[in-house]
Amino acid sequence: MPLSKSSKKKEKQEWNLDSVWTADSDDEPDYMSPPLRTKAHSTFYEEALVRNSTMDMRESDVTLANLELIQAVRNGDHKNVAKALSKDADPDSTTEESSDVFTMAHIAAKDGHSISLSTLISNGANFRTKTLHGWEPLHLAAYHGKQDCIRILLTATADIDALNKYGQTPLMMAVGEDHKDCARLLLQHGADETIKTQKGKLALDLCKSKKMKMILKSKGDPESLTGKPHLEHIKSQLEQIGLHLESEGLRYSKLEAENEELRKELEMTRLERDAVNKSLNAILEERDTIQNENQRVTSEWNKVAKEARVEKEHR
Repeated sequence: MPLSKSSKKKEKQEWNLDSVWTADSDDEPDYMSPPLRTKAHSTFYEEALVRNSTMDMRESDVTLANLELIQAVRNGDHKNVAKALSKDADPDSTTEESSDVFTMAHIAAKDGHSISLSTLISNGANFRTKTLHGWEPLHLAAYHGKQDCIRILLTATADIDALNKYGQTPLMMAVGEDHKDCARLLLQHGADETIKTQKGKLALDLCKSKKMKMILKSKGDPESLTGKPHLEHIKSQLEQIGLHLESEGLRYSKLEAENEELRKELEMTRLERDAVNKSLNAILEERDTIQNENQRVTSEWNKVAKEARVEKEHR
């Protein structure tokens, strides 16, 4: 919901956004940062409640629930997020953020409110909605280094290579801000590091550290031969999402189904590892048997050769 002019004049921004770039401008920055909310929203809730008093009962209840949802998401109050949604609040409620318009999923992802994000998604929130400048929730989670939110969005099948209006991907957001764990996580899930921005920049061109360059060149995991996430990563992903969902006592059929698939994949990988170890042990045992047999044959051969020499000397 737009801010009043007086509020906009008094607002103090949490950070300074570069001048807004348009697709046909000549001064496009190499790396464009997403906007954040300002601190002028302190009066937003109270003003909206006053306007709410003029509506009919049903419309008033729903609007109030939406306002409660916005406040709860901003505060990271996941219990009140669930409560507002139970009152038919719109999980895709929007709010003005600096020069852009964000949904509740954008806010939760940006601020790292992972339980609230899970609750929103389970209640039908669109986690692929773009802002006016093309930011998806995954862009914001990556930019702000919110690894848990990245996991939740990827599990919910967010577009890992989504482009904003500047041609930037979530991976570029993580790389540009030097969030190494987030970049590694995105790469392990298949993020394409060869995509270029509208100025022809690769994620590699946005690196701020040698370690980040190594992560990109190794696609997030120099020890992996298969390109699949490590078992520990899968385990961590399951634990993080599972704990968040179970803490709410709610049903998340889609996420639960995908979690079950991950559990099966983890179990299959363990079984395959055990089978390989068993085969290796069998090979080692067979090698030892062959070596022992070779030693026995060699010993007997030496014995026979010695006896032959002695017999020859006696003749």
